[in-house]
Amino acid sequence: MKPETTMFDPSSAPGKNSNGEESRQALLQAATDEFLAMGYPAARVQSITRNAGLGLSAINYHFGGKEGLYRAVLSHHAELAIARLPLNAPDEVEPKAQLHWLVNALLHRLSDPANPSRIGPLLLREMMNPTAVFDLLFERFASQQFRIATAILRTLLGEQVPERVVAQSLFSLFGQCVIYMTGRPMIERLTPDIRLDEPGLQQIADHISEFSWAGIQALRQRYQGESR
Repeated sequence: MKPETTMFDPSSAPGKNSNGEESRQALLQAATDEFLAMGYPAARVQSITRNAGLGLSAINYHFGGKEGLYRAVLSHHAELAIARLPLNAPDEVEPKAQLHWLVNALLHRLSDPANPSRIGPLLLREMMNPTAVFDLLFERFASQQFRIATAILRTLLGEQVPERVVAQSLFSLFGQCVIYMTGRPMIERLTPDIRLDEPGLQQIADHISEFSWAGIQALRQRYQGESR
């Protein structure tokens, strides 16, 4: 399958060999924490530079301003997600395992505290409160990932299933993964036996995959029957 890519402006992404790389990385880490905690509009550049141990001018020097820093943060975490947790399974994987691969990637992008990419919670913040960067994030990351995921589900569901149903199937799958991030405090109190560490996430991925596989097979059979 074609490798997954993003198309963020490379000038806003961290360069591995550029001067001041340690300062850039410190700003990216501090900005990630600030944007996740406060959201982009309320994030304070003073807090970011203070937590990075740098002067206020460092943001303008490295990123051209707050928006450029935010773009770089999104680019950095999008690239990490694609590199570490691609949605596409290897070509030789059988269909049910392909679904599990997709679920596992989505779940870990969203809910794994050990995952260095924070694109899941950053994307959810943008979905709930879009900023000036939303269009860029949509065009160069979210829409591409949507096409990859719907192509996987199209293969599993069959050609008779309408596009609308394929999209709704993906949204249902995504929602099952999102709840374990957004509902973590409630889940830990309601069902303490559902663990959200790595072994627990693997068990959750197994459950979502099994649950969704049954729904996919039911839809496939329904629309195959209607086409006869």
